[in-house]
Amino acid sequence: MFKQTLALVGLTLSLSANSATLVVSGGQLMGATGVDVGGTSYNVSFLDGSCDSLFSGCTSLAFTTLESAHTASNALLSQVFQGVYGGDPTLTNGVESSIVGYIYTPYSTVSTNVNLSIAVNQPGLHYVYNASILANADTTGATQQVYAVWSPSPVPLPATAWLFGSALMGLGIIKRKKA
Repeated sequence: MFKQTLALVGLTLSLSANSATLVVSGGQLMGATGVDVGGTSYNVSFLDGSCDSLFSGCTSLAFTTLESAHTASNALLSQVFQGVYGGDPTLTNGVESSIVGYIYTPYSTVSTNVNLSIAVNQPGLHYVYNASILANADTTGATQQVYAVWSPSPVPLPATAWLFGSALMGLGIIKRKKA
């Protein structure tokens, strides 16, 4: 019984680790919480602006390599842009085109340019590629582009404490039955 309970707890934890919670306001996808990017949980918001304005002069980037930014962009496609939000780009905050939405994740700057990993949200087609644009290029008013602003998710300490306490209580029960 104890092994079955542990297996069930493990399954529940692994399922919840891969499921992002969408943040929706008035039917618009504003972002998501709990997006798993390479084993680390992030929150993401979709905002218009420039790399300079959204990321403190393009210096406070959540990802600093092409590989990590591509992992983040792929996480958007697999965990956030599913169902109705994967079929209609206009439902994403900042995207007005029904044809395609380009979601920018910046990862480095070179001179006055910013390097981006771009998640493409298009009805029936999703992919990731990289490009470079001017760091002061603003997506406000653009119909197809929006920035993904990433931040690490806070660790839910009460849930962790509850899980740890439950495990200790379970071990105590097992020890008591053996005695």
